[in-house]
This record gives sequence, structure tokens and C-alpha cells, in this order.
Amino acid sequence: MARTKGDKFSAREPALGYLYQGRFALLQLLRLPEDVTLFLEKEDDIEFVESDGAKNLGSLKHKKAGDRLTDMSKDFWKSVRIWLDRYTSNEKMKSNYTFYLFTTSEIPSSSFLKKLSTSEKESSDLLECKKEFLAILKKSTSKECNLVSKMIENFDDKEIEDFISRIEICESSNRIESIKSKIINNHFKTIRPDFREDVFERLEGWWSNKVISMLIGDKDEGISGYELSFRLSELADQYKNDRLPILDDNEFGEVAIENDNDQNYIYQLKAIGVSPKRIRYAINDYYRACEHRSHWASKNLLIQDELQNYDSRLIEEWDRFKEIIIDKLEPDAAEDLLVKAGKEIYEYIDIKLNYPRIKKDVSENYIARGSYHMLANEATPRVWWHPKFLDRIDNILQGAGDGMEQTLD
Repeated sequence: MARTKGDKFSAREPALGYLYQGRFALLQLLRLPEDVTLFLEKEDDIEFVESDGAKNLGSLKHKKAGDRLTDMSKDFWKSVRIWLDRYTSNEKMKSNYTFYLFTTSEIPSSSFLKKLSTSEKESSDLLECKKEFLAILKKSTSKECNLVSKMIENFDDKEIEDFISRIEICESSNRIESIKSKIINNHFKTIRPDFREDVFERLEGWWSNKVISMLIGDKDEGISGYELSFRLSELADQYKNDRLPILDDNEFGEVAIENDNDQNYIYQLKAIGVSPKRIRYAINDYYRACEHRSHWASKNLLIQDELQNYDSRLIEEWDRFKEIIIDKLEPDAAEDLLVKAGKEIYEYIDIKLNYPRIKKDVSENYIARGSYHMLANEATPRVWWHPKFLDRIDNILQGAGDGMEQTLD
């Protein structure tokens, strides 16, 4: 049974909050100077550390559409409590902290919080802000306000003023569904429009892995603006005329080697006695090539017939060498000589061939090797290794299949 929006057990809003944190942090780091470093869940939801050590702590609040941030909002006072703890533990006025509340909510004009908003803070009277801040604490009976009151009971006027001066509320912040378009429209201008969606998906995938590493403690040094700029530049370069995007290993699923035993290209390799370890390499090449070719086709990164022309060039190179090897064989060559010839043909394709490239600057050899295995895997293979393969296809596949119960260890 599907949960309704008002279901008290629904995790929709908390889940959106976690997703919002990562995507919002990506947008902010793109906006900031490259020498800024980002941390998540360190001293606040997000933390931006400048090159001089100044720390900008941010609390994130992704609220329902139409939500408003008022004087008594728990979101504000809970954030104040966190910030007071940081401020106090770092020598108060000597500390180098600035505090931000990023909220998708709007602040009503009647709220004193409006004076702390980005749009009005510069012209606001600090003493008036302090007066209203203390007045709310005095009259409120909420748990959060009571805790804040206790935290500042030993503050003098200058310390209270200094603390409040460090607070800035960014109201009506970008909602999660609008951040993607903000990033693409404002930071992808040097990338061709038809490729921007794909670059964003890949950048966010890389970013998500960085965020996860940080949250589980594998990455303690944070993510710098330089690192983000380098990755974006690296991705953008892959979409130029002589290149194609090359996916990282973590951008496609793990190869399930044990499920490939019944594939034709594996039968072919076993028919010429290729070792299990080399077959593992072949499987990895096959899947890498499949993933890349599928990705390029789905994103319209190739012009018409470009893959077909590439396959034709691969087949021509294979056929040239195959014929050289076959010319050395007698018409009635024994099976052991045929197998040896098949191994020689495959060895040339596997490690000796100066591979044709699908694009000038696409130099990853596994694209060509894996494409050869794709051609060998077709129902009627267009490349093969055993010289008599097409003449004796049923017998060869059956002979290789008899050993399929053995593992590829």
C-alpha cells in the first residue's frame, strides 16, 4: 500500500533533506572560490573553510512548499544553539566563524528574522536585532529558547552583539528540484548544450561518491573547489569533437563473471585453450566496451554509422592478420596446429595490435578489445580465433561447452 503525503510514518521529508544536503553543497562549492574546502556533518550540516582558515557553518532546512520561517521557528533556534556551542568553545569574539541558515522557507516581513536575512542584514540595526533577539528569549517557553538563554546567560552585551552579527539567513533558497538547472545554466556554459545533461549526471555521480566517503569517514580532508573544478574540466574535455566520455569503474555495475560461461565469446576462448585468468580479463574488456558503447549511443554522442564503421575497421585488422596465419597452415592441418594458430590470432588481437580508435583521442585499449569480444559473441560471429571456426561451429562450441562446469578461478 502506498503511503500518502500526510502519513506520519513517511520518510519522504528526511530523505529529501539528505539528498538536498549533497546537491546543495555541490551548487555552493561551484559558486565559491576554488581555494574553499567543503566539509559535511562536521561542525554543522555544511562547512566551508576559506584559505585563511575562516569557517562558514551552514544549517540546511529543506521545507515543504509554502512553509514560513517565523520568530519562534524551531529550525532557527536549534541552529542558534549549535552555533553558540561552536562560538563559545572557540573563544567567542576571537573565533573566526560565520553562521548561515539556508532555508527554502520565506520569512514574513513582520518577523525580526527578516533583519538577519541576506536581503536586509546589511542595512539592519544590530542593536535593534539584539533587543528583539533577547525579547523573544525572555517571553518564550520553548525548549530550544530556554537552552539558548542558558547558553548566553554569562555573555556580556558585546559578545551577544558579536554573535548575532555573524548570523545570516538565506531565505527562499533553491529547492532540490531547481538546483540541477541552476548548476547546468550557470556553470556549464562552456559545454555544448546537448551534452550538459550527461555531464551533470556524471558529475553528480562522482560527487555522491565523494560525499559518501566523507560521511563514512574515508575522506577527512574535505572536498576543495580545486578538486571540483578539475573534475568538471576533465568531464567537459571528454565531450569535445575528437573524444568520447570514458566512464570510471564506479559508474557501471560490477561484472558478474560467473554468469558469462554460456556466452559465445567465452566458448571461443575455451576452444583455443585460453587460460581462466585471461578469460577474466576478456570478460572485463567485454563489459567495459558494452557499457561505453551503450552509453555513447543512448546519449547521441556518435554520428550516424560511426559504431558500424568502427567495427568494420576492427574486422579488417583482424582479417588481415588471420589470413597471414592461415596461409601458413596446410589444408589438412591437425587440430593441435589449428588451436595453436587460433591462440596466435587471439594473442595478436589481445596485446599486439595497434588498435584502431573510434575517435582520435579515445586511447583506452579495452574499448577495442571488448568490441572484438562483442563481435565474437554474435549469433553468427564476425570475428573468430580458431581457423576452422565457421566450418565447424557446432562441434567447436559443443567441445568448449563440455567444460563449462569448470570455474574461471
